[in-house]
Amino acid sequence: MFFSGTAANAVARARSARHARDAWARLVDEKGERRAFAELASHAGGSDAAVHTLSRHGIETDLD
Repeated sequence: MFFSGTAANAVARARSARHARDAWARLVDEKGERRAFAELASHAGGSDAAVHTLSRHGIETDLD
């Protein structure tokens, strides 16, 4: 089993877009997009940092 904290940390720390997208997809599959974003924000240092991390890797969300 892949632990979600590990997936959120993998997105936050990913050096390549491919690794970030893969980790994000696993996290969203497990938790849903809103909860995945909240968990990423806790690992990335806040919601602004989470948005920056996702956009840096070319990951788009449906969150408003």
